Amino acid sequence: MIMDALALKKLSKLQRNKVLLSYMFGVIGSSVFTFGVGLLILTETGSATNFGISQLIGPLVSVILMPIVGSITDKYSRKKIVIWGQLCSITAIILFAFAYQSEVFPKLIAIYLLLTVLRMSDSFLSVAFNASLVSMVNEEDLISLKSIERIIISAATIFSLFLGSALYQLLSFEHFILFELAAEVLTLIIVFTLKFKAFAKEEPAPITEEDDSSVFSMFLNGLRYIKSDPKIWFVMINGTCISFILTAFTVGIPFININYFKLNPTEYAAVQACLSIGVVFSSYLLSRRKNLPHILLMVYHGGISYFLFFYIFSALIFFNPIHIITFICLMLLTFSIGYAQAYANVPLNIWLSKTVSSNMQGRVFNTLFTLSSLLNPLGILMFSFLFDHYSGSAIYFIAGSIGLLMVILLPKLLKINLCTE
Repeated sequence: MIMDALALKKLSKLQRNKVLLSYMFGVIGSSVFTFGVGLLILTETGSATNFGISQLIGPLVSVILMPIVGSITDKYSRKKIVIWGQLCSITAIILFAFAYQSEVFPKLIAIYLLLTVLRMSDSFLSVAFNASLVSMVNEEDLISLKSIERIIISAATIFSLFLGSALYQLLSFEHFILFELAAEVLTLIIVFTLKFKAFAKEEPAPITEEDDSSVFSMFLNGLRYIKSDPKIWFVMINGTCISFILTAFTVGIPFININYFKLNPTEYAAVQACLSIGVVFSSYLLSRRKNLPHILLMVYHGGISYFLFFYIFSALIFFNPIHIITFICLMLLTFSIGYAQAYANVPLNIWLSKTVSSNMQGRVFNTLFTLSSLLNPLGILMFSFLFDHYSGSAIYFIAGSIGLLMVILLPKLLKINLCTE
């Protein structure tokens, strides 16, 4: 029996709400646990190097798994991949709890091993989950899903910082482990109830039959697919370069705000919170829209906005106005950065979900995620060195100019029309 339009609409809403609930549990659990692990490493070892190693594990694992994650996601059942990924994470956390209590391994080694396994599991399940969203809900709910997802992630991240701080001061680290375990189990229960192909569209069979292809051959086919479409190629290059240059904000804003503008802890927290508030506000406005025309043009304008903010920040450092004006300008600037971030990223994810062929989505999403995570540590290292030796005003002016030139010239070099989908 064919379901009527009303029943399909209700199913889509239910699916969307389940996905958002799984995001909420997942983000809060992982954010609180990551916060606790970071504090544990810093307080137990007092070593910035040990903490830095924990931050590099994720990107390194992503790069190593890059040739296989997307291919496996496109070749096998995505729901099974997500379920097995969650089960691996839960098993790893349980084993870590025993190892941590019994001290079979040194605590630091046990933490590194856990972070490695969690990142491996997350690499598979996050790509499989994102590649499945377009077939879980209808097109109208896909827009609100992506927008509300950003709101939940930003709000959950802020909440997790306060919750993690309270847990660390009041309870032992074992409670962080239990908290993360509970979040993973709840997420798994929700995944079991999701229909991954409720709104799957029939697509013509690909020209190259991949059922019997090796994983590496599928990976190469994915790269050829990305390169064959100028617009997807534009998204990859544009996103990777912007992500790399934006690490100037990741490194520079905390460094400049504390060491140059001399913000106190309360002022610094307020400025940081404005970033998430900007993301939430922009995501809310996008969630109210039923249609997003000219998505690539929105991404283009978002990229230009990023680098115009570089000029504003450069001028703020150069002129260094009185403290209260500086503080207000910093809050407005970080709010605007957060707004532009959601304005570009939410429509981009929607466009990729709707445009990329279903049997290629795993490889496309994995390539985009991996390239971004690969270049972020390199950007952090580079800009950390630059801020230690050169003027912050000059760094932002030059980086903004390079980024702006790249965003403006890239569509012309690839000969694409951003006004057409």
